[in-house]
Amino acid sequence: MLTLAVALALHATADPMITPMPIPMTGDTALVQAGAPSGGAGDPAAVQQPAATMPAAPPAPLTPAAAAPDPAPAPAGAMDLAFPAPGGADAGPNDPLIKLNRAIFNFDTGLDKVFLAPVAGAYNAVFPKFLRFHLTLLLANLDEPLTALNDLLQLKLGRMATTVGRFAINSSIGLGGFFDVATPQGIKGHVSDFGQTLGRYGVHPGAYLMIPLLGPSDVRDAVGRLVDSFADPLVILAGGFSTFGLSRVGANILTFRADNAPLFKALYETTDPYSTMRSGYIQARQAQVEEVSGRAAVLPDFDSAATKP
Repeated sequence: MLTLAVALALHATADPMITPMPIPMTGDTALVQAGAPSGGAGDPAAVQQPAATMPAAPPAPLTPAAAAPDPAPAPAGAMDLAFPAPGGADAGPNDPLIKLNRAIFNFDTGLDKVFLAPVAGAYNAVFPKFLRFHLTLLLANLDEPLTALNDLLQLKLGRMATTVGRFAINSSIGLGGFFDVATPQGIKGHVSDFGQTLGRYGVHPGAYLMIPLLGPSDVRDAVGRLVDSFADPLVILAGGFSTFGLSRVGANILTFRADNAPLFKALYETTDPYSTMRSGYIQARQAQVEEVSGRAAVLPDFDSAATKP
């Protein structure tokens, strides 16, 4: 479904073990994870007061250079899987297959609305919040071995040690991951995948893709998902794709859709859900790759600055 790709790929979040996905929105609104604070229309800090005496200056004429600045040149030696994107306002950021992608998106969202959303709603209605929360933790714990493997491939040995430690603690003391014992001890989780690993070593994302029943992706991440599906240590230990593996996939889809019902409702209410999803996916994946590549920008801590005299 549409939700599976988001669950696998969009985890640029402070604690992905609990809420797997942010979907940034275009314009002045942002979709946030369930339980995370947001600065929307109801947040007083997010409301800008209009100037009382200064008239608005006329907008500067839009020049071609201002409207579409040339992208920065790629670093030497970096591999580029990108297709040439055609012109046109609807082409978007490297989306040459936009007509096909939109058709797949419409199919996936239609299936989500008529099947997955009602099932997720029934799941939320039948099972208490406490049980749903801890089932999400248990499923996230099963992803830790694959994260540790990609940490190793990225040569992030400290992150790998943290992941292995989390998995050992939560799988034993936490009763198989039903309880997250590691995070309160300062052992915080993260998610790594092979698409992110390829990005660390300079592989460009390539063209944006909508994969039927799996949702948003790109050339690099499609390859990464395929590799992850076979390289997952738990899949290997289970002897390949088994009843356990299929049940795990189904449970991940269901719990993610149920946990993030408000996100999907907000997404479907945007002017252009396809562009919103595409923008959120590309930005989140770029941030994840920059994080492991050491290129992430360090943002100022506005909260700390606000408390200084």
